[in-house]
Amino acid sequence: MTIEEFLALPEDDGVRRELIRGELREYPMTTRNAKHAFTANQVAFFLTSWMRNQESVQGVVVSGDARCQLFHDRETVVGIDVAVFLGEDAINTGERGGSFLGPPALAVEVLSLSDTHENTLEKLQLYLEANTPQIWIVDPDLQTVTVHRPNDDPVMFNRRHSLSGEPELAGFQIDVASLFAVKRVQA
Repeated sequence: MTIEEFLALPEDDGVRRELIRGELREYPMTTRNAKHAFTANQVAFFLTSWMRNQESVQGVVVSGDARCQLFHDRETVVGIDVAVFLGEDAINTGERGGSFLGPPALAVEVLSLSDTHENTLEKLQLYLEANTPQIWIVDPDLQTVTVHRPNDDPVMFNRRHSLSGEPELAGFQIDVASLFAVKRVQA
């Protein structure tokens, strides 16, 4: 299937779709459990807060299975849980809709019960092939973030660590525990 044929498919028919190397993948539209939804929201919140405080960085933070055409020369469109796209083109895409073209500066996949090891690994390999500078695999159950970069070994961070977005996300730093912390109000 071509990207044009893929993009012509309906978006709101209850089916989640990705195009991997020209092969249409369809998944039943599932709701995510509360832990997944909360964690994805936390990641997006902290990245958005960082982005809003940047004077010299232009881009957008997106979440909710944002459509991304990873390669300019391959028939591959994936949905990303949370992503940071930099530059004026990313802002224009965010405003007008459509698919983001090219890899994000950061792709974040938040693991959920419906994710299989094989699907997560395949997507990770696609991000790496596209030279996505940073990929975070966030595990809400283990409360870890594993950072993958092209041509480098993965590094795992847990609740006791601080996570940096350097060099692509200059100045972004967060305690990993913050991504999983629910605020409780004392009565």
